[in-house]
Amino acid sequence: MNHRVLRYAEGWEWHLLSRSRTDGNLPDYKKMFPLCADWLDASEHRLTDHIAVTELPGGEAAVHGTLMIPLSDDERDVGPFHFWLSERRLVTNQQDMRFSLRLQLTPWEDKLGRSGSAPEAFTMMLTCALESFHDGLDAFEKRLDSLEESMRHRHRSDQMELIFSRRYELLHWSHHYIAVKELEGALKEAFMGSLTDTEGYKKLVYKLQRIETLITHYEAEIDTLISMDEAVYALRGNDMMRTLTFFIALFLPAMVAGTLWGTNFRRMPWAAEPWGFAILCGIVVAVTFFIYLWLRSKGVAGAALHTRQERRRRRGAKAAERKRRTRKASSRSGSAASPPPSPGGESLPRRSGRGTPQ
Repeated sequence: MNHRVLRYAEGWEWHLLSRSRTDGNLPDYKKMFPLCADWLDASEHRLTDHIAVTELPGGEAAVHGTLMIPLSDDERDVGPFHFWLSERRLVTNQQDMRFSLRLQLTPWEDKLGRSGSAPEAFTMMLTCALESFHDGLDAFEKRLDSLEESMRHRHRSDQMELIFSRRYELLHWSHHYIAVKELEGALKEAFMGSLTDTEGYKKLVYKLQRIETLITHYEAEIDTLISMDEAVYALRGNDMMRTLTFFIALFLPAMVAGTLWGTNFRRMPWAAEPWGFAILCGIVVAVTFFIYLWLRSKGVAGAALHTRQERRRRRGAKAAERKRRTRKASSRSGSAASPPPSPGGESLPRRSGRGTPQ
């Protein structure tokens, strides 16, 4: 295990521990940090969020645990950040040092140097970790906007799966946000007024409020998309049922007549008459036409027969609008390219290909 100590002018120190799974010198660091021995053992193989508030001998408060932090805007790039914090000492243990190295760059190095205590510096570290939240939520917002545009212009059958995929992504960021929010509450519980009045803590609270606003807004958008998708499927189901009802009712007289005349009775009305079949067909046609007029008056026939025509009409109207805009744009460009008139009010003479005036 590698050990590095950073001491700051305000009197607090940061111990950076970097240990791989194959290192075997953990007992040495337990002797160096006896108050952190239980925390070192517990964080050995922990890969989940865990936050605890304790009290050291003498009444000094301490906070320790593990925080799973996003190391980039990729939702799969997550690593554990093990920490042990008191008023004047911060001990961190990480296998992936990218986050610790980021804290030693501008402007975070300067902010840590201005921190008056280890808890205030730790709030600065959490604020730095939340920068990855903003990057990830910005990438999520782009994918959500793309989904909204696709639903607006063309509703596909797999839209609900895409909506659920965006929902799971938002749950991922919300899960990490809740962990940081819980840690902020634990810091407030442990250090109280000595921390809550500092600049670093206030910036952390404002950052968490911004992220909470974004997550709440995205949740509302996804709920709206789900409701819209359900409404579209409900309308399509109603159209299908209306169409099926129309055709079943329309062909019902013919089915009834065919069923009755297909029975094996010896005597059927008009069966032996030469004009019996024509009369039956006429009655079927008349009843069918009456049913069609009745369904048309109820609006069922119009919805069943004119839906495709309405779609074609809309496509034709859109195509005509695009052509009209294209002609208008070409006419404007042509008028802008025409030569200006002469001061006397007459247009300048055009020259022929040989260079002589016409």
